[in-house]
Amino acid sequence: MRKLLTLVLPAIITVSLFAQTSHSKYGDAGAPEVRIPQTMNLTNTRDAEDYILYLVDSWGDGWNGAAVDILVNGTLVLDDATITTGSEAIFYLSVDNGDVVTTEWTSGSYDSECAFGLYNHYGILVAQNDENYSLSYTVVHTEIANGQFEDYTPQDNGWQNLADGWNIYPNWDVRYSVVPDGDGIYNSDATFSAYEGMAAKIWTHDWENAENNLTQAWDNVFPAGLEFNVTGVAWQHPDDAIHSGSKFELIVKYFGAGENGEWWNDYLGDDRSEAITSDSPYETWTELSLNATVPVGTFKVEVGGMLTTGTAGGGAVYFDAVNMSPGHIDDGSCDGTEYIVTCGGGSYPSEVSWEIV
Repeated sequence: MRKLLTLVLPAIITVSLFAQTSHSKYGDAGAPEVRIPQTMNLTNTRDAEDYILYLVDSWGDGWNGAAVDILVNGTLVLDDATITTGSEAIFYLSVDNGDVVTTEWTSGSYDSECAFGLYNHYGILVAQNDENYSLSYTVVHTEIANGQFEDYTPQDNGWQNLADGWNIYPNWDVRYSVVPDGDGIYNSDATFSAYEGMAAKIWTHDWENAENNLTQAWDNVFPAGLEFNVTGVAWQHPDDAIHSGSKFELIVKYFGAGENGEWWNDYLGDDRSEAITSDSPYETWTELSLNATVPVGTFKVEVGGMLTTGTAGGGAVYFDAVNMSPGHIDDGSCDGTEYIVTCGGGSYPSEVSWEIV
């Protein structure tokens, strides 16, 4: 089961849900706006399947009798969730991919102070109440599926297996296959030694700088500034190793929407792991990892592995156990760094808060 890591975003962005009306409770200043943050900093180790239900009260005196029921696939899983006192409350929901989350509202004395939102395991707001205090959301887990390549589809050629849920590019010359432990090594009497069960074997194309990409993709899901990490392992055999100049990397690619929907012509950049090369250890599963930060303007995100051909083609790399999790992996690069933060100005400094995480 994947665990949540720290999610760090440069800012908390909020939106006003709807206007408040005058009431004697509020005086001449009127009621404060109800605001739900678009993202949340997650600093726990809860399972990736645990979503967050966040309740907020703009006046800070609880929900005054209001409450919300949470149903998953029509079954009540959280009864009368409320804020007894104060301005916020958090609840955790265990949900699976494809689950439908809905709500039922019980009115209180000051409903206009109330709001609630649902956040996924990346801390991204995926749904919030409407003006009728209802919410409906179908769960879509943003995580690598079939990262150990246990699910695959045999091809008609009788020797090649393609991984379910993965996309290959170029797709007109498919140069990869899912292989089991003990599979034969090309041009050798040796056999493959699996990391765990199955693995993806990917081999080079024939021209210099050719890319062979095996990835999974998401459209319009990740907001700018979101941070996550990708991990995996890779292996090669000396009898069929990649040649000098070739390299295999875990990679995250970012694309904008492009003109007329041509996202493939709007490449924004990428984040990459350390590379497996001809100088890397043989017959050893090498751990790879990268930290990814989504740039501004991103529409499509692709996550997976990429084998780039050097001056000469030939050779293959096996990879397995691909996983992605919220937050960056601490590599110690910030140790000993001094940060100076200056906060000043504004009419109401008591309303401002900040943190370094």
